[in-house]
Amino acid sequence: MKSLITNRHIQRFVIVWLVYWLSVMGFKIFVLKPMGYTFNKDVEYVISYFLFFAGFGFFLLRSIGQMAPLKNYSIQIPVTLLSGIIFALISLGMAPYLPITPESFLYIEKLGFLYPLLTTTTIIGKYSDIIFQQTLIVSLVLFLKKNCARPREVVEIFTLVFFILHVPLFLEFGLMALIFIIPSLFAGAIFSFLITFYSWGVLGSMLVHQYYYIAMAIILRLLFRN
Repeated sequence: MKSLITNRHIQRFVIVWLVYWLSVMGFKIFVLKPMGYTFNKDVEYVISYFLFFAGFGFFLLRSIGQMAPLKNYSIQIPVTLLSGIIFALISLGMAPYLPITPESFLYIEKLGFLYPLLTTTTIIGKYSDIIFQQTLIVSLVLFLKKNCARPREVVEIFTLVFFILHVPLFLEFGLMALIFIIPSLFAGAIFSFLITFYSWGVLGSMLVHQYYYIAMAIILRLLFRN
């Protein structure tokens, strides 16, 4: 954690990273969503939005801070992206086994967390969101890995920053945001640990991210099935 306190280059990168993530998500929540662009309607615009800012964000962050090299890059990145096919198949496949009433469908839709609806559009839309998130997660972890004095600091700093990042979710979900904020403490540690210490950590962190959402969808659909 000392590197975050004493190293201005790390401080600047972290601030840019936070501002960029919150700006992209804030525009989606407070501008696109009221305009009717959601995972449930006109999803192609939301998908394009997340994919564009994932790519733009990566090049922007790489331009302001050197990152550690990624092992098995030519294989790991395609495999990581293709893991979305399994994510989509599992999501679609479990929907018939976890039925919910029309009233529950509308309630979940009203909450604003649309992936548990497990429709084709909400699944694909959520995966584009995960790609955006993972791109920024990997960018920050690799930057910290390159610039921190000790690998352990990477996990400590990223866990703290990732938790801070999730606090504004109260503005969108109210108390329901706790289902994201509390797990973010564990997720931040797991993501950064995998990417820092394992050569296939990018794929591992992607799978953890995907299956968190799958687990959350199962829990919510079980709670609201009646």
